Amino acid sequence: MNKQYRIELGINLHAATIPRTNPNMRLFPLQNALGEVTPEGGLVPAWYSRLCSGDEMSFRLVDISDLAGASCPAYPGLALLEFIFTDPRTGAPRSPFSDPPAAWKISPDCRQELSPVYSRFPGQELPTWDILAVDAVGGEESSVRLAAVPPGDFRTFGLSVVLKMQRDGWTDQFIFDPEMIVGGTDGLPR
Repeated sequence: MNKQYRIELGINLHAATIPRTNPNMRLFPLQNALGEVTPEGGLVPAWYSRLCSGDEMSFRLVDISDLAGASCPAYPGLALLEFIFTDPRTGAPRSPFSDPPAAWKISPDCRQELSPVYSRFPGQELPTWDILAVDAVGGEESSVRLAAVPPGDFRTFGLSVVLKMQRDGWTDQFIFDPEMIVGGTDGLPR
């Protein structure tokens, strides 16, 4: 039975920088969590090594800068620089999806929503944006399906996400770079 997963990327404007960065640029980590979407619309923790052929994935950016009382901020100049999938052995682009998107984009609208991962108390809504898959003719999809993997085989892929923002005279980049495995557990109880 195929499952639905969502990667929630947490952006924290107050995070400490990653050391030894370019003097004109600051690097910050993006927090991340993979969750399985429940029938009720919530998330339960999931593991990147448990993804299987045919599973569906969606992506969401969540502002975790002010967990005490967040509202939708204006992020002038926030841009999605990279949202690419690669073969971890070669670094070459390699989509794990049955219908690879031509591009990715951040939804223009910020919404206040519960984040099962980052909300600190029940009902706490945080600023969120969907990351949308764009097809060759400009259509947008909120989720993508993982391609089939031959029985008994598996496929690994890396996801690189880089967000860029001009802030306080600096160029800030927020980065995320995990490796995921598809198909290694196909057919096993989940």
